Amino acid sequence: SFRSSVNFCLIDVTLHLFNKTPTQHVEFWWLRFNPSASEHLDPNSMRLDKLGSLVSPHDVVFNGSKWLHAISSGILYGTILNDATRFAVKSWDVPVVKIGAGNASLEGHALLEGLNPAPVPGDADPDLKNGFAFNIHNNMWNTNGVEWYPY
Repeated sequence: SFRSSVNFCLIDVTLHLFNKTPTQHVEFWWLRFNPSASEHLDPNSMRLDKLGSLVSPHDVVFNGSKWLHAISSGILYGTILNDATRFAVKSWDVPVVKIGAGNASLEGHALLEGLNPAPVPGDADPDLKNGFAFNIHNNMWNTNGVEWYPY
């Protein structure tokens, strides 16, 4: 579930999935946000709520993943938590977010720089003008199940 707000206007998004076909193939689902820059929204003011502190996505240790982050409650544009006049997206149960992937291509050849959920370190900073995307689901890591079960 997600909640987006700006100027006291709230939008709630909840995803329900029924009868999903199991697969052994890698798949991952994203919910992308790419807010347009304006006089009221500066992309460089993006902050991530990490354990109750607002952190810039660029404030990462050397060789850390600047693109993939775990958050506590959401992302906002501004410097004050729960400021209803600023654009914010709260994630109730999806902590993994990829910065700079709000308008990423869904083409297979673009996954390394787009919506790949791997936390690959790099020296390039994500472009905050390109928004962000929440990783709702992925089975890339082959955990909690048989890797090659014949479906």
